[in-house]
Formats: sequence, structure tokens, C-alpha cells
Amino acid sequence: MNGTMIRLALIASALAVTLAGCGGDGEAVRAQSAGAQASDPAKDKLAQIQARGTLVAYYGTDYPPQSMAAEGATRAAQTKCAENQLTADAVTGFDIETTKVVAKGLGVEPCFGEFQWTEVTSGNWGDRWDIAYGSGSISRERMAVLLMTQPYYAVPNDYFVAADSPIRDTADLKGKRIGDCTSAPTRHT
Repeated sequence: MNGTMIRLALIASALAVTLAGCGGDGEAVRAQSAGAQASDPAKDKLAQIQARGTLVAYYGTDYPPQSMAAEGATRAAQTKCAENQLTADAVTGFDIETTKVVAKGLGVEPCFGEFQWTEVTSGNWGDRWDIAYGSGSISRERMAVLLMTQPYYAVPNDYFVAADSPIRDTADLKGKRIGDCTSAPTRHT
């Protein structure tokens, strides 16, 4: 098993444990889902997902190991996914596998649409998709238009300095002002 597959298995296991932790074998999730079916799908997103029987998710093309086409996959024959959506067997990666685990916990089929990343981060999805697990930075601007979860994984940070800089390791950044991929400069502590 390669490193990517191990990470996928760990993430899927952690999410499965989390979902199962809501009640024996996901009973609480299913009970909430059953209650949502009685809700009005026009006003309740979970009820809409349950009524449709699919969780429509964002798929980023060629972004391994987070999101990529599955080698040799063909479209599932019996699917509720729309013609313009990819079925679960056509895509993989740990963002994709996370979505599949959530869909399984909800008792629905995961379907994936190809959208531009700028569409995802701008909010106002217009009900074209329901959820997006994506590897993007959390920023004030994004939090204003999206409901964001706690990050479910982290990657090591890289710091770039000029060749003639006296900074040679992260400890040298202590107390320095640095730029990052969030909404404001950060002071390293």
C-alpha cells in the first residue's frame, strides 16, 4: 500500500468512526436523515439530498492526491447521478474519498461535478452542488460566503526567503512578519 492509499484509508477510517460515533452503526445519522425526509426539500438542504438520493459534490480535475480520475473506471450502470455528473467509481483522491464516506453515512449516492475552483470559493452555488471538500486555505473572505468545517488534514508549510536572507530555519522566523495564504499577514510565534 503506497503513502497516498494509507492516507486515504486513515481519513476514511477516521470519518467512519466519527459518523459511527453519532450512534451505534450510524443510527443517529440515519435517524436525522429519516427526520429530514419529512422536512420540505425546498427549504431544507439535507431533505433535498435525501429526496434526490444523491450528494452532489465538487470534483477538481487532476489534483492528485486530493482529486483525480480513477484509472480504468467506467460509469456505473445503475446510478442516480445526472448525465453531467461523474459516478463514485470514476474519481478518487482523499477529498473525493471523504465525500464518499459522508454520502455513505447519509445513505445516498455520491455524484461529482466538475466546477472551477473560483466557483467553489465564491459561494452562491445556486444548488448546482451540495458540498465541496477541497484543499484550500480558510480566509475571512471565504468564511463570509461559505460554511467551512475545521480542516480535516494539514500539510507541512514551506517558507521561501531570499538567497541572501539570514533566515535559515523556522526558529529564525520567531517574531518576524511573514506573508501567507490567509487573509492577513501573520506574525510567527
